[in-house]
Amino acid sequence: MFLLVATPLARRPLKPLDQMTDTASTISVGNLSSRLDVPQTGDALERLSRTLNEMFDRLYVSVRRIDQFSADASHEFRTPQSVIRTTAELALKHGRTEAEYAHDPGQIKAEAERLTDLIEVMLTLAREGVNTSAVAQHQLDLTHLIRDIYG
Repeated sequence: MFLLVATPLARRPLKPLDQMTDTASTISVGNLSSRLDVPQTGDALERLSRTLNEMFDRLYVSVRRIDQFSADASHEFRTPQSVIRTTAELALKHGRTEAEYAHDPGQIKAEAERLTDLIEVMLTLAREGVNTSAVAQHQLDLTHLIRDIYG
């Protein structure tokens, strides 16, 4: 008899934890904007739910940065690739001047070098992670620029 009464009583305090678990299990990269309900209890459960929501906030920001980086990188790769392709197609056309033909290999080479540089940066980021120590940093003296602006 005691066991029949005790079991529902024992589960009641765990209900908020079960709800948090259910909500947390639905949060994924596809819906990082979802958050846990924060019980106003002033205890460890409230602190845990706030901490998890803060972690979800950080993950959301990180995923958005990765998305933006991917979009930017895609654009940066497409531009030189398009120039190389267009220049090569033009080089294959007849009826162009010698100067136009002479210009094409230089343009193709410059864009290929740009692609090589982009690939090197991507490989460095992949090896090192997006870490400020892996990215070259330079100290700038903006005094001259500010003086030029404000005259």
